[in-house]
Amino acid sequence: MKTNLSTRLDSLKKFKTKLNEHFIADDSEWLDINVTPLGRVDLTIVSNKFDKGTEAIKYIDQLFEDLDNFYHKGFTTFYTVEDAEFSGIQKPSPKTDKSAGWESMLKGLENDKKIFDLDDKSELPRLISFYSYKGGVGRTLALVQTAYLLAKKGKNVLMLDLDIEAPSLHDIFSDKINLDKGIVDYLYEQEFSGDKTEIELDNIVSSIKVDETLEGNLYTIPAGVLSAEYIYKLTQLKPKFLSQKEYLSVLLKKVKEKLDIDLVLIDSRTGINDWGAFSILDMADEVFFFAYPNEENFNGTKVIVDLLKNLQLKKFTIIFSRVESDGGLDYAQQLFDDLELEQEFISIIYNPRLALVKEFPNEKYLDEFQEIADFILERDQIEINEFYISNYVNKKEILEKLLNKIN
Repeated sequence: MKTNLSTRLDSLKKFKTKLNEHFIADDSEWLDINVTPLGRVDLTIVSNKFDKGTEAIKYIDQLFEDLDNFYHKGFTTFYTVEDAEFSGIQKPSPKTDKSAGWESMLKGLENDKKIFDLDDKSELPRLISFYSYKGGVGRTLALVQTAYLLAKKGKNVLMLDLDIEAPSLHDIFSDKINLDKGIVDYLYEQEFSGDKTEIELDNIVSSIKVDETLEGNLYTIPAGVLSAEYIYKLTQLKPKFLSQKEYLSVLLKKVKEKLDIDLVLIDSRTGINDWGAFSILDMADEVFFFAYPNEENFNGTKVIVDLLKNLQLKKFTIIFSRVESDGGLDYAQQLFDDLELEQEFISIIYNPRLALVKEFPNEKYLDEFQEIADFILERDQIEINEFYISNYVNKKEILEKLLNKIN
């Protein structure tokens, strides 16, 4: 069953489609729709289909009757193509909102904004946000174990703690790192000290030495050390403004350049809040949603997934965690099928012994997370192949190189 918001958005999409089909015949004609926060719909229509203006108005009135009750008719302005050109009325350029937030997301859905369009990310490593609507689903544990599996496969992986209101990476690696600062200190210094900041990469980035046989490397940027000073700095930071200034993008470019980072796994803030939005809507290239298979977790997750589906801007993957092996797997599969997603079903079977483990990453409990690591590696290989093909347009040359690899 669709949420009220999904129903509204579907209704608005159909409204826009019918207007386009009725009034727009070629590239010289266009329409602009603006939806206010209270649901008023203002229309600007440039079309030569106004010889029978009264019929056009009747047609629009009929469309409003079929529109969701949340929306209501506002100002409607008609121009012929010639009148628009004479009056200097031009088709508006695509709107962009760089701020990370749920409000921007909803405005973008209704007003066709291109949102979270940051500068070129080609110099950044691949950014994957681990997110959950509710806590207690094993998200952070999954992140750490997955990062370790990826490092075993030769990847250089950075774990970034953006769950800054309830951070945990600093505690998990307390015996492996010796830092007294973290990402909160860095962002605070950037925001309020500018060029005078004294925090360098070495002050906030730590290598995690776990296994000398690792083919890759593990690093972390913790949130910081919990203290009165940490809490004060946190209260001064506003995710919306941090997004606009792109402090993290600059930092991650430096980290990639210095440490040759392949992947950044972001531990995101739980729930619907500004820091969660900053992690999954702004920073991440793709989002892994962790959900426990019950109605409370599923319904909250589904709302956000539906929003991202409508945006069509983010890659996202659903992972059901702490799934009971007896009956729980079937129920999780049923919930997954209700989402109607084009992805394979991924689950983490509940292992009660994990609650007793005191040290992570832990070699004994990797099997539960292998599917996630394999999924990341597979998608990584697909992107590498796409890049390779795009840079070798000569098909004969591609075939020869592939044959050489096979032989």
